[in-house]
Parts: sequence; C-alpha cells; structure tokens
Amino acid sequence: MNPQLDANLRTVVEDMTRQNAALDLGCETSKDSVTTNPNRSAERAGSEDVVPRGPEADEELRKMVLAKAESIYGSPLPEIVRTRVDKELGAIVGHGFSTLYLIAAKLVSKLQADGHVAGYRTLAGSSLAAYLSGITEINPLPPHYICPKCGWTEFKVSKTCFTGLDLPMKQCPKCAAQMTGNGFDLPFEILAGIDGDRLRDTGLSLTFSGSYQLIAPEYLPDRFRDIDRFRDIIDLNLIFSGSYQLTAREYLRERAVYWGAYQDADLTMLEELGRLTGVNPRTIPLDDPEVFRRILSLFSGTEALGITSSDLETEKSGVLGISKFGTKLGRDILKETSPKSIDEIIRVFALSCARGAWVENAQKLIRHAVPLHECICTRDDVMAQMVSYGVDPKSAFNAMERVRKGKGLRAFMQEDPQALSAIPPHFLDSCEKSIYLCSRAYAVVRVLATLRIAYFKLYFPAEFYRCYLARNAERFDVTHLAVQSLDELRAALAAIRKRDCNEPADTADNESALLGVLIEMNLRGIHVSPADISSLD
Repeated sequence: MNPQLDANLRTVVEDMTRQNAALDLGCETSKDSVTTNPNRSAERAGSEDVVPRGPEADEELRKMVLAKAESIYGSPLPEIVRTRVDKELGAIVGHGFSTLYLIAAKLVSKLQADGHVAGYRTLAGSSLAAYLSGITEINPLPPHYICPKCGWTEFKVSKTCFTGLDLPMKQCPKCAAQMTGNGFDLPFEILAGIDGDRLRDTGLSLTFSGSYQLIAPEYLPDRFRDIDRFRDIIDLNLIFSGSYQLTAREYLRERAVYWGAYQDADLTMLEELGRLTGVNPRTIPLDDPEVFRRILSLFSGTEALGITSSDLETEKSGVLGISKFGTKLGRDILKETSPKSIDEIIRVFALSCARGAWVENAQKLIRHAVPLHECICTRDDVMAQMVSYGVDPKSAFNAMERVRKGKGLRAFMQEDPQALSAIPPHFLDSCEKSIYLCSRAYAVVRVLATLRIAYFKLYFPAEFYRCYLARNAERFDVTHLAVQSLDELRAALAAIRKRDCNEPADTADNESALLGVLIEMNLRGIHVSPADISSLD
C-alpha cells in the first residue's frame, strides 16, 4: 500500500475518533462509525455496485454531460462549451473520477427529489461537468445569455459584467423571447490544476445543509488497498442535513460507498426557512427583475425593508442576520464598497472570509478609488490577473497557490525578473499581505444561498426573524427578547458599545447583532410576544 496514503488514512481515523469523542457518541457507536460500518460496506463492494466503475462509468458520465449540454446549448455545441466539456471529461476520465461524479449526481438527485436543499463544498462549482450532471447549480462558464425558448446563446457580452446574473435584460435576436443570463467565470484549473492532475488531490466535495462526510477508514480488506480502487470510493465528501442522515446513509450503503461521521450539525437556516414558509428555496425567482433588484438593494441600503438607515442609526445596509454579511466585518466591508452587482457581492463575501486581504490591503485600495474588481478578493483573482500581465498560465497557477496560503509572491517571481517587472506594485503588495484567500467558487455558492435567505427576509419577515432568533438564542442575552421599547433597545446597544474594551470582541459583536436585529424587527412591525402560561394546558 502507498505509504503516504496509509499515513493519510491513519490521520482520518484519528480525526474521526476525536470528533466522535467530542460528540459523546459512546464506544459502540464510535466503533461502528470508524471501522465496522466502513468494513461492512467495503466487503459488499463488487457484489452490489449500483454505480458503474471503469469504462462503464466513463461512458455513462460522458453521455450524461453531453446530453445535458446539448439540451441547454443546442447541437452542435458552441465552441466554448465543447472545448470546456472535452477538457474536463479528459481530466475526469483520465484520472479515474467518473464513478465519483456519478455517485454524487445520483445522491444529489435523490436528495432534491426528497425535498432537501443540496449544494457542495469547496471547488466543485468550478467544474462544468459537475453542473451538467446536476451536482451543482453553479455554471462556471463566462457570463452569457441563453434563450429558454429557442436555445440561442450569446457569449460575447459586456466586459463590465462578470457574472451572468448581472447581465442587463435582453430579447433573443432569433425569437424575441426574454433571455436569461448565466455563468460565473470559474476556471476548471482552480479545481483540477493546469494539467488536470490536481483532481487526485482535491477530489469532489458536496454540501447538503449540515455536516456529514464520506471518508476513508484505515482498515480495509486487502483487495481494496490498491490506490486506484480507493479513489473510486474514498474521495467523495458529502455533507447533508441531520434529518436526512439515515436516508443518505442507506442510499450510500446500497451502492457500496462507505463513510463515517465526521461532524454533526443542525439544518441550515435556508432549509429551515423553506420548511417554515413552504417555499422551496430552489424556486425563489432570482430571474424576476423586480425581486432581484430588491434583494440586491439590501447590500447597500435598507429601503426595501421599509425603513431608513437613519432609523437603524449605525446600519447602512439591510443584511443584519444574513450569514457573514451580517457580521461586523461583513457590514464594515459593505459600508466601504456599497456593492451594486452580484460580482461585487461575491467579492465582499470572499474578503470577509479571507485573512490579510481587507484591512490595509483591498480597503486601502478602495479608499484610493481602485475598483473592487481590480482588488485581490479570491485566489482566482491572483491567477487571472497574472495571466493578464503576461505571465504564463502554469506560473500564474503556481503563484496563486503560494499567495492563497500566505507565502507571498515576490520571492517566487524573482526567478522570472521579466514577468516580475510587468506586475504592478500594488498587485505585488496585495499578494505579499494576503494570508489566506478562498476560491471564487466557494464564494459564489455561499452568495447564492445568501440571496435566497435575503428573499425570505424581504417577503417572509416573521419567519426570517423567528428562524434567526431560534438558531442564535444561545449566543445572546435572552432578556433582550422581552424588551418592547425601541428606546430601551437602543440604550442597551449603546451600553454594549461603551463596555470595557477588554471584553471578548465576539461577545460584544454577538449582542450588538442581536440588538440590531431586534431594533430592525420592531421597526418593521414584528415583535416577540412574552410567554403566556395561562394558555398552556
């Protein structure tokens, strides 16, 4: 067995054991999770393989991807689509990942059919094959128009639009129907590397609104210790809601896919909002111009909520309670950037996740009138901008890998003085200051979820605030919930801001966020009713 693989597997089992201990699952449950269940599934593999492997899997995936591509873009495919499909399938098939994609596609399909929210983790959104096989809703092609009626496509669009959602409304030149915009401009290289060989390291990750993972156990029958056979089974990371655990577990077991519990968490806010309102999050009409305009306006103002920023005093946006945008850092970045497009919102989210990319970096550039799209917000920006400066793609990719890990760029580029001289000083300085950068694909999927949560905040405010308060009650002083007076809430907020600076920032930020949400609720005519024990049986 490959020594490095063996070492990795030992680490995985140790991590699983620690996680199970933290969750207090008990000895027998931990043993089942770490060794017994994975071994049982491995023993069954080969006799109950519902998902094909090898050449069969390659052919099934190829047919699935091409059929979907032609249903969207017509036949023959536009050159840009055909080139991307061929490149991706070559890497996926060449490195033995067809079975992985098929398992992911089948499970996502089942999960959505059962009414659950599905998504993915990390870089899967950079794969067109993942989009066409139904694994992710993120189309990684450059921004483009598609006519839903006749299939007309247009890829030559304004260079000022960096996502399809930002494209202006346009009628189809062929049939006059209203076209839709798509594409988030996510290069496959970010996931797979320049030559497609990085797939072996990254695998494919999916998120299903909770946190369970498919992982590899250490102890397997000898016939499964071959690394090529391992890859068919171990590289799929799946995360899904707590309520779906048993269903997904059985579905995977039937397909000889073994897995173990890595971390357990509750349903996401988005799935909970869907349950409370009866609205499937995937049906939210982001393609409706008026709905889209109102959602977008929340990131730079509060008018869509029916209140003014002066009513909220310190708040200039309407994103309180919405993921990372509702944090102090997220709101601070919004105040300075005032995003007017989905691309800018994606960049703001990425900056809120990064380390070393905002304070005294992008923030400083913004204050000197540098456009946000020219700032380094994601790891993708490093590679794309370096290529635009004339650096060859492979060197640009390697430089991106260094920068995103906080290793800087100057020393690396010293080996190529000519390329170094072509890089603007402010870009080089930003790379040196960056400690960690997330991928654009990660930011895109989180922003799409955020847009849907913002929809609920706009159109189902009572359910939104109920869900927010229920999910965050343990982090706050619940006595604030009983306060009905706006003056009292504002006084409490002012008192928090005057507290001793030695108090942990997280504590003050959490209480400030709660009070801000309560003030906003009251201004929108929504209140927390005190418990009435006389109404209890």
